[in-house]
Amino acid sequence: MSESELAKQLNQQILDAYMTVGERTKLGDSDLKTAQVLVEVMELKIKLNEAHPATIGLARLTLASALDGEGDYPQAIEMADLAVAGIAEKLGEDHLLCLQAMQRKGELMVRLQPKDALAVFETARNMEQAKAEPDLAFVGEIQLSIARLYMLYGLLDDAIRVLQAIDNNESMNAYSRVQAIYLMALMANLKTNFQESNVLIDRALAITIEDLRRERTMKARLLKLKGDNYFAMGQREDAIKTYKLALTNVPGIGGYRLLKNINQALSVAQKADAN
Repeated sequence: MSESELAKQLNQQILDAYMTVGERTKLGDSDLKTAQVLVEVMELKIKLNEAHPATIGLARLTLASALDGEGDYPQAIEMADLAVAGIAEKLGEDHLLCLQAMQRKGELMVRLQPKDALAVFETARNMEQAKAEPDLAFVGEIQLSIARLYMLYGLLDDAIRVLQAIDNNESMNAYSRVQAIYLMALMANLKTNFQESNVLIDRALAITIEDLRRERTMKARLLKLKGDNYFAMGQREDAIKTYKLALTNVPGIGGYRLLKNINQALSVAQKADAN
């Protein structure tokens, strides 16, 4: 089995387990609680030889993301360290699954340790590109992470350069391209080019993503940003309609933070419209 096939298989296993845990424990209002239970479940599954040993690293990575969502950034980075180390021990540090974990670790480091995060991204990218047959989709994901880092620190021209390269690269998968367009739309919003942002959003919405959950999540994010643009342009009714449409696309499990953000924006728009 190739690295990409194993990575895809194990990522799907952990996603399926996460969804099952969320449904069974009725903890949909808290990504953190669901992730904590997931780690416990995967530890048990591994002991019973019902799951690949590397899946505990993926479970810990899910917990790291949930901790980040709660604002516990140092603990999130520490948990991501454990995740990467666990996967490297089982599969090797240059395995695609380990490099994907490194990417997520870098994303969690951006806020507190930006220079170190950039170094992690570049290391993971270079290790993958050094292979005889690199996974180009993963290379694109790493480039997205680098673009987000540039955006966070105001290096918008550098970010645009990276994102346009992804958008123009036919070898990139649909998910990477949609994310790149979304980030360009976000930057247009930040520059108060709201109409330009909406044009980019409409282009992204027209692209089909094979993974339904990812497609729904990106559609919700895109529509939320489109609602923000409408609100900024004084089109409150359009903003309200767009926020409501965004809510219908938020995944039931794992979308707590996105759901909260959209509801907050909708509430502000409705109050402004009532006045």
